Amino acid sequence: MTPQSPMAFNSTLQTMEDPILVVDYDVDWPLQYEQEKSHILDALSNTIADIQHIGSTSVPGLAAKPVIDILLGVEHIPPQTTQIAGLETLGYLYCGELGIPGRHYFGLLNAPHPSNSLSEVE
Repeated sequence: MTPQSPMAFNSTLQTMEDPILVVDYDVDWPLQYEQEKSHILDALSNTIADIQHIGSTSVPGLAAKPVIDILLGVEHIPPQTTQIAGLETLGYLYCGELGIPGRHYFGLLNAPHPSNSLSEVE
């Protein structure tokens, strides 16, 4: 599948002009990750090797941007068509490498703010 332009979901991408929102640690962030992890595992079944909560929201007690960053480990890059379709059913848009070779990015569509960031690596 062809990556979509990140502008297709620019309501979830920050620009250089946008203020950066950093909030106090939220004890619900690990739960939000676990819930999304469950949805991702259901959607992708056995096509991923690992899934991890990364970034500042994964550090207990640390103030952070309220974005749950998720990293998927896969056997092969680029993502398989079935993986892209599975993530699309959860509302993610495949955007390709976005300037970082070997990392494929998915943004969450229709989120009121950047709520989840998903990257896939080999």
